[in-house]
Amino acid sequence: MLTSDRLPITNGILCQNDVAEYGIFTHVSYQAARVKHRVKENWLKMYDKAGSVLRVGVVINNPEAFKVRKKVIRNGQQVMEWVPMRKGVAYLFRFQEVSRLANQRYLDALAVVEDPTRAIQGLDAVTTRKESSSGRGVRAFNPLSRDDAQLFKAMMAGEHCIRGLSNAEIRSRLQGSPHLRDLANNTKRQSAKISRILNRFQVHKLIAKIPHTRRWLAGDRRTITRDVQPTISRRSAANPLSCE
Repeated sequence: MLTSDRLPITNGILCQNDVAEYGIFTHVSYQAARVKHRVKENWLKMYDKAGSVLRVGVVINNPEAFKVRKKVIRNGQQVMEWVPMRKGVAYLFRFQEVSRLANQRYLDALAVVEDPTRAIQGLDAVTTRKESSSGRGVRAFNPLSRDDAQLFKAMMAGEHCIRGLSNAEIRSRLQGSPHLRDLANNTKRQSAKISRILNRFQVHKLIAKIPHTRRWLAGDRRTITRDVQPTISRRSAANPLSCE
């Protein structure tokens, strides 16, 4: 974020002698937390003031790392050039401009960053083995696997928002998939396997049984939409799946 000379990099890694001069440093205390991005003697820092106000600021200890446009004498003639910035009241306008632009670039970059905490927690819950009310272990999901991605696509079908989903409907959507391919001529065994799949989703609290019916509703659809669907979407773009 700080406009300065090119960083000394060898094979994509900061040179050994410059590790202490470049980097990101964090500090957490009972009063506040701070993140500092350092480029030699200059740095940009972000901290929460008293834990309630987020502040961003630039500290310039070495102004010569930046340029200022001014009139200089070259070969006896006065010309306008970009020259290293010096310390002094005359350059306060440039200090202000450099700091403001660095802060703006930093805040613009932060504006598009989403907090992944809730998504990570939701994904951890789905990818962790569970135990049913009867004490039996239930497999975790792996949204990156082709088989589990097909299951999520079947469960996320928009028509299920109308009146829920049923065994027969999921069975129809998974026809021809690896889940039912070996049971193509045995409807009863297909139904039994779909029941186990629905139980797996129910134990993970992704669907909930509608009382006194044979239908299910999405339990916490946000978990699928927010945490699992992006993973499935990326995989689908690279490897389209078919549940037909």
